[in-house]
Amino acid sequence: MFGAVESRKALILSVIPPTLLIIGMSTVVFFGNVSGYFTRPVFSPQHFSIALNLSLKHHFLLFVGEGLDAENNITFTSYNRFPPLGYILIKLVTIPFEDDLSNSIYVAKLLMLAFFTCAAILAYFSLYRLTSNRWMASTAVLIIFSSTLLLQLRYNTTIFTEGGPSFLGFVLTFHGMVIFAQEGRFRQLVVKSCLALLLGWHVLALLFPFVILGLAKEVFDVRKIKTVQKAAIAVVASPYLQLGFITLGFSILILIYNFGNEFYALNIRGGSQLALLELPSIESMSRRTGAPQTLDDRPPWGPFWTTQFGRLSDTIIPMSLLDRPWRGLFGVIVVCVCICGVFLVRHRLLATTAVLAGFCWAIPMRNNTHYHRHEAIYYVGVSLFFITLALGLASRETVKRALLPISSVVALMIFALSSYRMSRIDHNHEEPLQETVMEDFDAIRNFTEGKYVFVYDWSIESASRLSILLGDHHFWLNRS
Repeated sequence: MFGAVESRKALILSVIPPTLLIIGMSTVVFFGNVSGYFTRPVFSPQHFSIALNLSLKHHFLLFVGEGLDAENNITFTSYNRFPPLGYILIKLVTIPFEDDLSNSIYVAKLLMLAFFTCAAILAYFSLYRLTSNRWMASTAVLIIFSSTLLLQLRYNTTIFTEGGPSFLGFVLTFHGMVIFAQEGRFRQLVVKSCLALLLGWHVLALLFPFVILGLAKEVFDVRKIKTVQKAAIAVVASPYLQLGFITLGFSILILIYNFGNEFYALNIRGGSQLALLELPSIESMSRRTGAPQTLDDRPPWGPFWTTQFGRLSDTIIPMSLLDRPWRGLFGVIVVCVCICGVFLVRHRLLATTAVLAGFCWAIPMRNNTHYHRHEAIYYVGVSLFFITLALGLASRETVKRALLPISSVVALMIFALSSYRMSRIDHNHEEPLQETVMEDFDAIRNFTEGKYVFVYDWSIESASRLSILLGDHHFWLNRS
């Protein structure tokens, strides 16, 4: 009898932390800017256009707009440097609403919120596996996901694969790494890594330190093997080396498909005469990675690091503490604490990977990351490790049972408050594309009788670019 009561009590207590997390995530729908128009059209219209333009006719080429050059060759404003799966998912959820632009935008936003929620849940399961404490896991996730950067991506109408599907793939792969480290299940890690690569390239920043450090560990361990041949076989058979080759090969296959598809669209179908290295997507990738011809455009290291440490702080600091002057210094302290904390935990490889992943993306891509604030969300690993480490050090055994449940409730309140404040900022300071503009789009669709429409709207803070898949041609409309 007593044992049954204790078992029921333990079951209830085990359900409460994830329930708090789900309640917190639900506030992004209650307070979020889920509507049928764009309130801050910087990235959303562009990426939404790419998804709507996906078609078998263009072999699923990723492009914003299609037109003709001076020689009547077909040209594309292509974004084919991205993996395609995120855009395919957006396309799939909008298919039932092809004749209703407003509802298409609405369901695409809901999909982005689903990516955000799934990433939070996967982060929770990863931390629970590592800490064996549900309260600590839910507290850390609620605090980090209420941070300035992560919430801003959710509320500024971000139909945006780099901040939605790619971010989910990043967290999904780390979850696979945790399971591999604890249970040795290699195949699930490979599957999750390849799926993440189809969602976005950012997972490479997580795979790189994991593979290199894991392989270094394997090499260190085989020193005990006296036979050189056996040692070499052990290294070649290393799962870390296999993971590196598989994911690298899969990445190359994605790029071959993307560039081959773009080459076909521009040269064979469009009539252009571009060399492979002259493709717009390849030039765009070169510019972002700092190819030799663009080295002069790289930001100086001083401003770069100041910016990065400030943004790292923004992945920890809740929305209610926005724009504090000590953000950069706090970011430096966080990194220093995490470097020391790596030696205090059991799974040092996982901890080191989490700490390094954001920097493994920011440094080689600094032409891009310095000018794009959203790229800093991939510091989420170091942020989660920092909060988890702080909770673990602060909660001694004598007070752990009381402190951690209280901290989870407080974290939920912070998350809800941050969600509400972000929604108020969007509501008060952003000029939306109102329903009347959506009516204009419907009128354009009727007028053109089912043809492409490319809209350039300068009446808002940034140019709104929305390409609507309606037929075979482009019409240009300028709104002043």
